Amino acid sequence: MNVLPLVSTFILLFAVASYTFVHNMRATVQEQFHYHSAQAIEEKFANSIQSKVYTAQKGKNLHKKPTSPSGIDKNTRFTSPRDKFRLYPERTLNIRTLANEGGDPQVEEIALSLIRNLYQTTLLYTPHLENEILETIIQTLKEYPSLTNFESLLSRLPEEKLPLFYKLTKGTHSYQLKTDKGYPALGDFLSIHPSSHKKPIYFSHAPRPLLDAVFGQLFASQIILEERRKWELEHKHDPLNQQELEAFFLKNRKNLTEFVPLLNFKKSKSKSKETVETDDAKLRIRIN
Repeated sequence: MNVLPLVSTFILLFAVASYTFVHNMRATVQEQFHYHSAQAIEEKFANSIQSKVYTAQKGKNLHKKPTSPSGIDKNTRFTSPRDKFRLYPERTLNIRTLANEGGDPQVEEIALSLIRNLYQTTLLYTPHLENEILETIIQTLKEYPSLTNFESLLSRLPEEKLPLFYKLTKGTHSYQLKTDKGYPALGDFLSIHPSSHKKPIYFSHAPRPLLDAVFGQLFASQIILEERRKWELEHKHDPLNQQELEAFFLKNRKNLTEFVPLLNFKKSKSKSKETVETDDAKLRIRIN
């Protein structure tokens, strides 16, 4: 019996059935794709129409960003100018009067506290370093009254003092206060130039470390907080004037009288040297 025609017929029928099945499956997949695409286009078109209708409606903006009267965002972060790194003479403590006969015990106490706070966490610090630094400066000024800055003072120091004072005069290129990351130059916070003003501190320009040395860290922070409250009214940096500081002292049951001989409330118009302060690391970086 010849089975070849039967096999050929079976193969032909299988091929036709397979083609039909594959074709139908492909058509089904394509129809599903077209359906979903059409549905997505329809949804996007509907959303576009709804958006145009919504934005065309006039109404009160419930999410309006609050602004101050001057148009400045009230959420602007306050940064006290006392924490910024600005180099000009009026921001320093002038210790020139300590070389005079008798000196000023109050200025001396503030100077010792300031020097200790600046260097006690650095690799330079040894016990009573602040006393050594201040005594050396005062003695040298008494011997050479014409000296006006720490660079000129450096050339008149005894040889054994040169290594330390060279580092103190130059400082590091960058530093972070109250850490062991570098250290400031003496001239960043102290000055020895003769001044026509008898008061050694310009209160309006005094940086935070100097306020800490004068009033103590806690009360200095309260003064800066009071200046922040003043800033929040108009978003304008303006230090407390003498009357405002006196009122603040009375409010905190303190007396400003003992500090008045030290504080000059005038504002300087001097321009500072170029410096940079990085926000992340609080590093002070000298450019020139």
